[in-house]
Amino acid sequence: MPTVSTPNARSRFAVGAALALVVAFAPACSGTANGLPRTVSEASGRAPSVAGPAINGDLPNLGGKVLVVNFWNPYCPPCRVEEPVLERAHRGLAGRGVVVLGIHYTGGQWPTSVGDARSFLRAAGATYPVVGDPEGRLASGFGIRAIPSTVIVDAHGEMRFRVLGRLRTEVLDDLVGRVLSARS
Repeated sequence: MPTVSTPNARSRFAVGAALALVVAFAPACSGTANGLPRTVSEASGRAPSVAGPAINGDLPNLGGKVLVVNFWNPYCPPCRVEEPVLERAHRGLAGRGVVVLGIHYTGGQWPTSVGDARSFLRAAGATYPVVGDPEGRLASGFGIRAIPSTVIVDAHGEMRFRVLGRLRTEVLDDLVGRVLSARS
């Protein structure tokens, strides 16, 4: 059967092919309408107060600081993978008014051993403060339902972003940069 090739038919084919490509490759694009990766959502509301002794040292004064609050457990494989990202951020951003704070998450099926958490932190060379959350009050207040999860809090104590899943350096840098630039 012969094919009919007219300018109109070719145009419709080209438009259809272009649309098919957009539909096929759109999921591969990692951004959303607000320019955030799909693992990141905007957050709102006042962050709960974090108090109590750190399980690996002293808890610094958190007032007026941008916080990177990471919920983790030493038995969570993605949590273990993201720890170096948090340590680099802790060392690199402290001079810019940013505090990285770990929360030892023990909700659901996750083990509650503070000793295992301390051992992991020591072996990993983690120096950022980590506090426990044995009753889940912090996880609830930050809206955490799974780990790893990270919440970025601005210097006024307002939650700005929530990351579900393993934290990546470029995502953390982008989110902290957005919060710091909004502060200026």
